[in-house]
Amino acid sequence: MKLKRLSFTFFNFAIGFMTFAIVIILVTLSSQKVSTQLFKSHLRFLENQRFHAYINEIKTTSILLDNLQYHLSYTCDKYDITELEKISYYSPQIASIQLTTNSGKKCSDHRDISSLYLSPLKRISLDPQITLIENRKNNQSIIKYNKKTDWR
Repeated sequence: MKLKRLSFTFFNFAIGFMTFAIVIILVTLSSQKVSTQLFKSHLRFLENQRFHAYINEIKTTSILLDNLQYHLSYTCDKYDITELEKISYYSPQIASIQLTTNSGKKCSDHRDISSLYLSPLKRISLDPQITLIENRKNNQSIIKYNKKTDWR
């Protein structure tokens, strides 16, 4: 039996190097695709999470506003103003809040509520209680919540 001696030539080296380079390129390309897909998947997850968090904030704010009606005297006295200030202070979703009594008297949480509604571009009624107001002055949209109560 005769043993054949392996010879290492430049050609073998070149073939080996090219094979190694192709494998590295394929691994790199596939890892970029995988990482891109993972990034997109993670981004969709975060967007979905943010959407659900926003919906939960809206629900919480709606419950706070519904419960507020039982804490007001509907006279715009100091007690009513204090309640309005508390709810706008503890609810970051509420920019400002205003109470209008049946007699037409208005009171608010002492913020400049009139500037929020200045020069509206568009009013979109979302339902009987909620209106979306696009504001020209400060480029902010405002959700206006109106609730008529016959509490007092």
